[in-house]
Amino acid sequence: MSTPGRHSAHPPPLRWQPRLEHFIEAERRRFFLWLPVWFGAGVGIYFALPYDIPLWVSLPLLIVTLTLTWFARRYLVPFYLLGCVSLCIAGVVRAEWRSIDVAAPILQETTPPVWVRGTLESLEPMEHGYRIFLTALDIREIPNNALPKRIRLNIRTEMEPVHPGDRISVKAVLLPPPSPAYPGGYDFARDAYFKQIGAVGYSLSKVYLKQEGSPDWGQSVEALRQAITSRILAQLEGHSSAPVATALLTGERKAIPDTVQDTMRAAGIGHLLAISGLHLALVAGLWYGALRFGFVLFPGLVLRYPVKQWAAIGALLGGLGYLLIAGAPVSAQRAYLMVGLFFLAILLHREITPMRPVALAAFIILALRPESLTGPSFQMSFAAVIALIAFYEIVRRYRAAHPIPYAWYMRPLLYVLSLAAASLVAGTATAPFAIYHFGAYALYGLAGNMVAVPLAGTLIMPTGILALLLMPLGLDHLPLTVMSYGIRLMLDYAAWLHSLPHALLSVGTLTLPVIVLIAIGGLWLCLWQTRIRILGVILILIGISVRFILGTAPDMIVDEGGKLFALRLQDGHYAFSDLRPARFARTMWMQAVGQENPLRLRDVSDDPAFSCSAGTCEYTAGHIPARIVTQATQNTCPQSGLLIWLEEKIPSCPPATSIITKETLACRGTVAIWLTSPPRLYYSGTTRGTRRWTHSC
Repeated sequence: MSTPGRHSAHPPPLRWQPRLEHFIEAERRRFFLWLPVWFGAGVGIYFALPYDIPLWVSLPLLIVTLTLTWFARRYLVPFYLLGCVSLCIAGVVRAEWRSIDVAAPILQETTPPVWVRGTLESLEPMEHGYRIFLTALDIREIPNNALPKRIRLNIRTEMEPVHPGDRISVKAVLLPPPSPAYPGGYDFARDAYFKQIGAVGYSLSKVYLKQEGSPDWGQSVEALRQAITSRILAQLEGHSSAPVATALLTGERKAIPDTVQDTMRAAGIGHLLAISGLHLALVAGLWYGALRFGFVLFPGLVLRYPVKQWAAIGALLGGLGYLLIAGAPVSAQRAYLMVGLFFLAILLHREITPMRPVALAAFIILALRPESLTGPSFQMSFAAVIALIAFYEIVRRYRAAHPIPYAWYMRPLLYVLSLAAASLVAGTATAPFAIYHFGAYALYGLAGNMVAVPLAGTLIMPTGILALLLMPLGLDHLPLTVMSYGIRLMLDYAAWLHSLPHALLSVGTLTLPVIVLIAIGGLWLCLWQTRIRILGVILILIGISVRFILGTAPDMIVDEGGKLFALRLQDGHYAFSDLRPARFARTMWMQAVGQENPLRLRDVSDDPAFSCSAGTCEYTAGHIPARIVTQATQNTCPQSGLLIWLEEKIPSCPPATSIITKETLACRGTVAIWLTSPPRLYYSGTTRGTRRWTHSC
C-alpha cells in the first residue's frame, strides 16, 4: 500500500495557481474589453517597425497561433496567452492587408508648373482660399502608371463656381507628400498614403470649370456639406463665430483663423471643434427626447404601439444624418457606434454595460481602418471615454455601498461637482496624448470646460441642430443667430483664459516608449476591477520617469532642405538661423522641444554656446565642436568634430571629422544632433524606415 500523497495522481497546486484562478474568475467578464487592446497592439507594432511585414510571413504565423490556441482551449492560462498573441498577430495582418489594399502611385519629385485636370471630389474653405481634392486625374507630363489616384491642392487664386463631381482644370505645382518635419514627429506622408493622396500642391492659375458632372453618392453628400457650409457662412457673414459654427455643424474647420484655434486650444476647449461623442450624444439625445415628447401628446399611440423603440430608431437615423453631414471623422464614428449600441439595447429591451460598446467600437474602427490608431483623434477620444466610464463605475459602486440621501437643493451643486469631475478626469486622460502630439498642455482646461461644455450642450448645439432642420424651409436665420451669440460668449471666455499667464504650457513632446508605457498603464488602471489595477499607476509613473531621465533635448536641429537650423543655447532655448523659410518645420521643432517664442541667432549673438560670422557658425557647448557652413570660405573644414556642410561642393576633410551634407539631408530627412563623442544623429528618415509610404534615395 503506497504512502498517502507520495504517489498521488494529481500533484498539489502551485502557490500562484489559486490566486490566478481567483483573478480570472473575478475579472472574467472584463476579458472582452482587452480584445481591441491586443488587436491594436499588433497594429501599433506594424506601424512602429522600420519595414513592412509581408503577408506570406504574418498570415501563416497567425494560422499557427490560432491552431495552438484551439488545442490549448482546455488549459486556462495557455489558452488566454495564446489568444492574446493571436489577436496581436491578427492586428499586424490586418494593418499589412490594409496597406496593400490602399496602395496607389506616389509622386517622387516636385514637378514644374503643369496643367492638372480632374474630378472635384471635395472642397474645403480655408482662412485664405480653398483646399480641394481631385481624382480621375489627367496630367500630360506624368505617365498613367505613375499618376496619383488623388491629389490635394491649396487654392489661393480665383475659382469659378464648382461643385463636387465637376471636371476642372488648374495650373499647379505638385510635390510629393512631405516627410516628418522633426524626427519621430507627425508623418503626413503616411496619412496621405492611407487616404490615397499621392501628391500635394498649390495653384498658379484660375480654377476653370470644364464640365459639370453627375456626382456619385459620396460626392452628393460632400456637395450637401458644401451647401450647408456656404449657407451658414452667408447667414453669419461678418461674424467671427461663423467658421466655428461650420466646424460644429459640418466638421469644416479649415476656415477657422489660427488665432481662434490657438485661443480655444489654450483654454482647453479645442476638442469642441472636433465632431465627437459630445456632439453625437447631443444630436441623438435631442432626436430621442423630441420624438418621445411628441408621441406622449397622443396617448392612444403610446398605449398601443412601442413608441420608445420608434424614438430609438429615429434617434439612430438622426445621428446617422449628422454623422454624414459632419464628414464622419474617427471620433464621430466611435461616438455613433457607441450611441448606436445603446439605442440597439433599447430596441432589444436589454441592459448594456457602458464599457463594452467602447471596446466594440474600438475593435470595429481598428478592423476597418487600422491606420486610425496613430492619430490623435482616435487616441484622445477613446482615452477620455474609457477614463470617464471607469471613474463613474467606481462612483456608482461607492454610492451603492454607501447610499446618501440628497435634498433637492443639493442637485445643482452635485451637477457642478459632476461636471468638474468629468472635466478633470477627461483632461487628465487626454493630457499625455495632447503632449505627445502637440507638445503643450492647457493649464486652465478644467475652468474652460466648466463653462464651455454646458454652454455648448444647452445653447450652441441645440440651436445649431434646429437651424439644420429649418434650413430647407429658409427659417434658419434666427437659430443661427442665437447659436452665434453662444459661440461668441464661449470665444470671449476662452480669450480671457488665454490671456492668463502660462495658459498653454509648452513642455515638449513625448517619445514613443513613454506614451506606450502611459497608455498601457492607463488601460490597466481602467479596464480591470480588482486591486491588480494599481499596477497601472506604477506603469504610468515609470513612463513619466523615463520621460525625465531620457528626455534630453538635442544640441542642434537641421531641416531636410538645409534652409533652416536651430542651436541650443545655454539657457535651454533654441535660436533659429532665420524665421522666414520652413515656417512649418520651425513650428514643429518648437512643439517638440517645448519652446513658445522663436529666437533668431543674430538676436542672441552674445550667447557663449555659439559664434557666427561670414556664413559659418561654430557651436562649442557640446562634448565635441560642431561647425555649420552655409557659405564656403577659406578654412571651413575643422580638424575634428562635426561639420554640417550646406553648400553644393563637398570639401575634403580629415578622417576625424564627421560630415553631414545637403545630399545626406535630402535623403535621410531632418536631423536632430546630440554632440556626444561620437555624435548621435537622429534622422527623420531613419525613424520612418523603409515603408510603402516612404521613398528611397
